[in-house]
Amino acid sequence: MKTPVVLISGFLGAGKTTLLVRLLQAARDAGMKPAVLMNEAGAISIDGPVAQSGGAIEVLNVLGGCICCTLKGDLHTALQEIARDVRPDLLFIETTGIADPVEVLDTCTALDLLETLDARGLISVLDVEHGLEALRINDLARRQLELAQIVVLNKMDLADPAWFPQLLSRVREVAPGAELVNTVQCNLDAPATLKKLLALPAPRTGDAAVDELLHEAHGHHHDHGFLALSYRVADVPDKEALLGALRALPTNVIRAKGFVRLKGDARLYICQLAGGHAQAHVFPLEGFDPEPTLVVIGRELERAQVEAALAALSPRATS
Repeated sequence: MKTPVVLISGFLGAGKTTLLVRLLQAARDAGMKPAVLMNEAGAISIDGPVAQSGGAIEVLNVLGGCICCTLKGDLHTALQEIARDVRPDLLFIETTGIADPVEVLDTCTALDLLETLDARGLISVLDVEHGLEALRINDLARRQLELAQIVVLNKMDLADPAWFPQLLSRVREVAPGAELVNTVQCNLDAPATLKKLLALPAPRTGDAAVDELLHEAHGHHHDHGFLALSYRVADVPDKEALLGALRALPTNVIRAKGFVRLKGDARLYICQLAGGHAQAHVFPLEGFDPEPTLVVIGRELERAQVEAALAALSPRATS
């Protein structure tokens, strides 16, 4: 029996992992054994443990690049391994925010995988607060919406009536056939959404629209200009110092995420910067004890500037 594959895409910091956790719970509640293939741009996995925090699932990571280009061979190998060894009832693929889902879809439908994997729905998440700007200046953000059957318009609590109609019009222009779902923290009807995704076959290579996008991707996308810097970090004096360090990162940093510890506090914290908003809270996965780590992603990053902003964390580069 073939394993259905659901692809989750979206730009950096849109809320993909939050959506993934909700869909995983829906799959488990339905009695399914799901697995996750997760691609992260940094050398260390941050989102993988987040996906596992809701319960025991198989998570495979493809790290250190994007699976649509430099790590495409690794994606193919990982898919073969999952089909052969894990044999889940359902496979979710969450791409890094700098990946092109069209090429990931192309790999999922490789001839030697057709007998074991069945590519299904493609769902994309858009951060509405920064959606207009992302779609205006970043071709990749547009490509992450174009073939999605469902587009999650996330962070609606930050939407402004002055510009939201313009964003809605632009999304409908880019993804005219998609169902649009408005959410805060990707809080949607996960069981119904999963059911829809599994009922819809994903666009396949051979379709004119996909072939056109693949031609574009092969032509220019591989030089996407993003850089991911990974750091081991020291214990932070307090939560405010941590949030202050994240907010001090250069403006060309699009996303930062990591696991940290506070001095005098035995608990593990997960922190992130997305859309200019910094957050940190206690991480709930028991028995998980990673070395404190931070991954910073952006365009044309200057390592010295990033490390100066993170001085309170005494960063030590690992990539």
